[in-house]
Amino acid sequence: ASGKSGYFPDNFGLQIVPGKRTRPAASVMLQWRTNSGLELHWDNLFTGYRNDHTVDFFIGIPSWGGFRDNVTLYPEQFDGRNFVKSFVAHDTNTLTSKQAYHDTTDTYQGAFGATWDRDRIKLTGELSYNFSTFKTRSVILDTNINSPVLDITYNDGDAPTIKASGTDYADGNNYHLATLFDQWTRAHTAQYAARTDLLYRLGNSFVKSLQFGGRYSERDVNYHSANNGGMGIIGSVAASSLPGLGRVTTSETFVSGDQINIRKWWSADENFLLNETDQLRPLAGQKTGMPDADISRVFKDNEKTFAVYALANYTASLGGLPLDGVVGARFVDTHQSLMGFQRELLNGGTSGDYVPAIVDQARWDVLPTLNGRLKLTDELFFRASMTKTVTRPNFSDLNPAISVTAPGPTMPGLGSGGNPDLAPIDSTNYDVSLEYYFSKSSLVSVAGFYRSIDGYIQSYQTEEVINGGNYSITRPRSTNNGYLQGIETSYQQFFDFLPDAFKGLGLQANYTYIKGETENPLTNLKEPIGQVSKSNYNIILIYERGAFSSRLAYNWRGKYIDSFNQPGVQPGTVWVQPRGQLDFSASYAIGKNLTITLDATNLTRSKYHDNFGDMTMFSRDVRNYDRTIELGLRYRY
Repeated sequence: ASGKSGYFPDNFGLQIVPGKRTRPAASVMLQWRTNSGLELHWDNLFTGYRNDHTVDFFIGIPSWGGFRDNVTLYPEQFDGRNFVKSFVAHDTNTLTSKQAYHDTTDTYQGAFGATWDRDRIKLTGELSYNFSTFKTRSVILDTNINSPVLDITYNDGDAPTIKASGTDYADGNNYHLATLFDQWTRAHTAQYAARTDLLYRLGNSFVKSLQFGGRYSERDVNYHSANNGGMGIIGSVAASSLPGLGRVTTSETFVSGDQINIRKWWSADENFLLNETDQLRPLAGQKTGMPDADISRVFKDNEKTFAVYALANYTASLGGLPLDGVVGARFVDTHQSLMGFQRELLNGGTSGDYVPAIVDQARWDVLPTLNGRLKLTDELFFRASMTKTVTRPNFSDLNPAISVTAPGPTMPGLGSGGNPDLAPIDSTNYDVSLEYYFSKSSLVSVAGFYRSIDGYIQSYQTEEVINGGNYSITRPRSTNNGYLQGIETSYQQFFDFLPDAFKGLGLQANYTYIKGETENPLTNLKEPIGQVSKSNYNIILIYERGAFSSRLAYNWRGKYIDSFNQPGVQPGTVWVQPRGQLDFSASYAIGKNLTITLDATNLTRSKYHDNFGDMTMFSRDVRNYDRTIELGLRYRY
């Protein structure tokens, strides 16, 4: 109505994630040692994870219905386009969503092994197993409410500001059911392994000892789930028509009323969603009972690995200075078979039947290692090393299945999937350091490193045609040649020269500068490596005296790239802004067996903030992390 036009982000709102976690664990360990040098061990460990949590969403969508006026624009443009700084939206639709989750994980692992150590020979062997099952059950219900007036200012300082008026968001009579998501997941992995190692002590002046070893492992992974996407509620169903369906949110929003004046809203009850789902399924045209597994999301993986290594520990003299270190190599043979399901390609679209997608891979790697320590003086050491490493992709990243969300009133079709063609990441690593130990507990060091990287894995979003429609699909992809280099300085000292009352006071500090680039597989252009901050530092104040120990730590991480190729007319690269966090821990030993502990995190309530294109006018997320304080007792007997 003002005659001004520009682009604006079409979603704003709040997300609250309350929940309860339980972590049961149990372990049994047996050891037996004889006078002949033989030692046997049998270790078994169970760890569990129970997580009941919810996600309460409040999402304003100012372009969905109604009209907008009182538009003001940012004075600067991006890519020749105007962008909105503020406006008022009238009679638009607002979405609330309750996501209820019940997650469980059970992991069993153990090993039976033996060690024989006598004279010059040490021989070890071990058989191990690992079973883990992860299950999740989730029900999501979206509801709609009309918002008469939304006065919005984007990116005003450190966050947008929203003033809503004209309706009661805490009144369930104002809501209608919109979309139901009915989902479950089961993932299971089983791994068996056997290894043996031999240490032979030579005792001569050059080669001190030789080590040899081998390991065989086999791992099976299978994944099943039901995720039918959003199922629209048929007809107009008032939220108040289902007794017990919802309640007013009770969690704190963590966000001040100056940023958004909506403090509470009506939301579905998580217990109703998880336990009374059959009351909702018919409303979305679905049969009662748990949904069937989605064949497009079935994924199986089998990996067999055989490795052998040889290692020599040496001592020598270089220019009259003592030199020691290790030289060796590891040889790894890997066979992997992946199986998922994809639709047949028909007429340029994926509209045919589901067919198995099988990828078999075999790989042979030679991984050398060489390192040495030169003792310049009794306190000053120079270290250098060269190694080659291989990092395999995460199993979930290899899943060929695609999960999509159909286009909505204001959103394009979106989706995500894995990539069975991902290759392991090859890295050749060079490291040097100079270390000065000027007392038993004090150190100053400087280190440099360089990594030559091939195949670094990053996620990219591209357009794909699915069932004749255009979708923005995010997949992990192997990048081309890249590097990572940097320098790190470190300092640690206890101030023993201070008066007696202050003895035990110490300081740790370090700073790291990192720079890295890799080649984008879509454009073949060089770009920074994601998730890497150029500057990082930590400062830790220590006090240890008698039975008391404490640490006050400040950790700071510079800005870094979160992701690339995000859709929209704004910049496509997401930058996470710098963030520091202050934590404290302390313990006091009450006698020989009892210790009291105190741990506190995020004392200053530091926030997370990211932007599109590292530009303040394109705010994306502001995350308000909680402050935690934990008090504990530890008893040993």
